[in-house]
Amino acid sequence: MTTPMPTFEASIFADGEGNAWFERNRERLLAFDPARDMPLRMLRIYDAKPRRALEVGAANGARLAALRDEFGCEVVGTDLSSAAIADGNKRYGVDLRQQAAESLDVEGTFDLVVMQFVLHWISREGLDEAVRRVDAALEPGGLLLIGDFYPERPKDVPYHHRTDVQLFTHKRNYSKPFVALGHYQRIGFFSGSHSELEPRAGIPTDERVGLWLLEKKRQA
Repeated sequence: MTTPMPTFEASIFADGEGNAWFERNRERLLAFDPARDMPLRMLRIYDAKPRRALEVGAANGARLAALRDEFGCEVVGTDLSSAAIADGNKRYGVDLRQQAAESLDVEGTFDLVVMQFVLHWISREGLDEAVRRVDAALEPGGLLLIGDFYPERPKDVPYHHRTDVQLFTHKRNYSKPFVALGHYQRIGFFSGSHSELEPRAGIPTDERVGLWLLEKKRQA
């Protein structure tokens, strides 16, 4: 698989903003609680039993370590923060690589792929390639778990941590581009509050997040 040129957004995060994000969120990541994590809860509800899991945008791999410890599966993660990767390799001993979603290049396929609050960062120029590469990494019959912002209507928001460059986050229902491929079906969903990361009704649209569980159809 050829490696495309990095998008502007990916370059910004690989060159330092990813590390800045990790430092801003370090304490929250270190307080990761597998019992409360929405993706892990979804997997338990659906009695998933992954054998080989990939997390795209894994930060320091706290969720990957929990997946490995709970399900006994092989885990691989990618992120654009070299600091997060170094922390995760040392702290959890998980396999982390510095890659953007739109240049994802990992060996073999996986029966679980997790993307938690990743797709809204990806440039609109790189989104189709990211979807294609994630789809290629997931084996037929596998599960794709997508968590992201879930406003009533698609919304592009200026990234307030870097006012020196024109960066946006893109908030919308990211199950749609995968379902549009024609070989995914939605099998699970819940929504809740971004601040609490808990399933709950009555959340204002700008605060609401969604979690979608998709199954890749097996070949006929």
